[in-house]
Amino acid sequence: RVGLQFTRTKIYVNGEPINVIQTHFTMDTNADTSKSFEVSIEVRFPFYLLKPHLRSFILDRTLFKFLYNYLSRFLSDGDETYFHLRSGFLSPDNTFGPDHIETRFFFGRNSIWDPTVLRFTVSTSNLGEGHPLTYNASYTTFDSSGNEAFGRGFSITLDPFSEIQITSIPGEGKIDYSFGRGSGRATDVSFQAFGGRFQDIIHHFIIDPLPSYMKFDLTLLGERSFIYESDETYDVTYKMDSVERGNIVAIEIKRLPRYIRGEWGLSLSDSIVDGLIDLDMSSDISKATLKLYGSDEPFIEVKNFPKKLRLEGILDIPNLKGDIIAAKYSGETMTLTIPIRYGNWLITGVLKLNNGGGRASFDLPSNGDSNFAIGLDTNGIPLFGFSLTVVDTSLDKKVLYVSVDAIATDDFYITFDSSQGSIKNFRWHGFIKQLIDLVVSIDFQGLNAEFNGSWIIGENGSLELKINKPIEINFGNITSDEFKFNGYISLNEDSFLKLEWKWGETGYFMVYTSKPIGDSLYFDIGYGPQEDGVYEYGLKASATDFLDIKRTIMWDTEDGHIPRIWILGDKPFPGNWDVWLLWKYEWYEVV
Repeated sequence: RVGLQFTRTKIYVNGEPINVIQTHFTMDTNADTSKSFEVSIEVRFPFYLLKPHLRSFILDRTLFKFLYNYLSRFLSDGDETYFHLRSGFLSPDNTFGPDHIETRFFFGRNSIWDPTVLRFTVSTSNLGEGHPLTYNASYTTFDSSGNEAFGRGFSITLDPFSEIQITSIPGEGKIDYSFGRGSGRATDVSFQAFGGRFQDIIHHFIIDPLPSYMKFDLTLLGERSFIYESDETYDVTYKMDSVERGNIVAIEIKRLPRYIRGEWGLSLSDSIVDGLIDLDMSSDISKATLKLYGSDEPFIEVKNFPKKLRLEGILDIPNLKGDIIAAKYSGETMTLTIPIRYGNWLITGVLKLNNGGGRASFDLPSNGDSNFAIGLDTNGIPLFGFSLTVVDTSLDKKVLYVSVDAIATDDFYITFDSSQGSIKNFRWHGFIKQLIDLVVSIDFQGLNAEFNGSWIIGENGSLELKINKPIEINFGNITSDEFKFNGYISLNEDSFLKLEWKWGETGYFMVYTSKPIGDSLYFDIGYGPQEDGVYEYGLKASATDFLDIKRTIMWDTEDGHIPRIWILGDKPFPGNWDVWLLWKYEWYEVV
């Protein structure tokens, strides 16, 4: 038995009564509901019976004007054309479908064209525990020959089914979902459209557990904000599947917070992108992953997504300029992982973001300009770390690993001009104050090399190097008003070098090797303001057949000068070394 009833009534939205028109659809059956069955109601209406003033009213609404004009290419007045509306439910085989279904549809302001509120409810009786139910709806038009001229439809499946109420306030961008009997367990909510370009696509939302209610509040004008609320946290997976091609996209979120507020802004003009996003959530998102084309390996993975995060940025595409500001306020370290496969290579990048704020900027050469400018300021806080891993999957071997646990900068900014492979007009502002646990490991085509380092500028640090094959490195010639660096080094095979230092009024610099590590070496470093062409601080060294040494250089200061230097070790300082220390514009020979 099928029933259909139209009534005027009231519903309450946010405690306020609203006059509505109710469409009440019921279905009762005493048939064997363990078999597949479908029940629906259909309405056919001649197109020419639409009154002229109603058509005019429809044409005043942009969406319906488009639809009306589209259909008018196939349909005309005075003939046998008609449109067909169909709505119903489908219960699959081998399940215990309901013997009673009740659907109510409410729209406010007594108008289906411009409603203040829409509400849709579905409830059932005697539906088998944990069994699915599908809701179908379609709209089809037919020409005078009975051929389909236009058709669109959609289906919604809840597996297992839960009583549901959806309330929408279109003018305010608000949607509320309430779930009754059947909530509290893992549920797959799937959507599929029929007709048009995307009828091959099925959207799945797997929610575990299904909460009692969810609320969305979207503001597109003014402050541009988004608010989401729920009565509990849950895991959610979104999947976009193709009937022919299988899974296309899968997004998994672990422990979605109960409350999310987001504000955003976006401006596009003259190839310049300017935007911001500010998130405030009740808790961190423990894990989020993006997978593509049925892969079990995430394309992007984020752990400990922070409950408070703000990002601002501007990108000048034609001029290759950009500026990004980030602030993370609370929670554990966020980890962003991106693996990329290219042939036999698996390249995995990991970014770690700690609490704090920072700013990054870049200005790359464009339009004939040869100037590079890169800036990074973390306000002296170790804001982030990163790692890069390259694996040869054909050999199951890690060939490159670069990692640093934390980087802290203070208004660090470098700029230089590049011309035919050389660097000119180098400028350095600010400092890299901390570089914690830097690791570089190479195992490629017979070359094995390891480099480890860590330092806090002006305080202490250490570096460690291991290689198995000879290497020659030319550091080029970098100069500016307050900094210079040039030199080269030639290292022997099977070399090991360890450096360790502590700066201060009393400090030390330690060098350790197990055997001569190099054939030749030269470097010249200077920094600080110049006086008569001399930098304030610096170090100059040259050597051959070096460095078989276990040495510690210690110093003490008096009135800003270094009157005492000690050299500790088991051998005299090598005669093939020439080392000078520049301190407060004065050179001191290390002998």
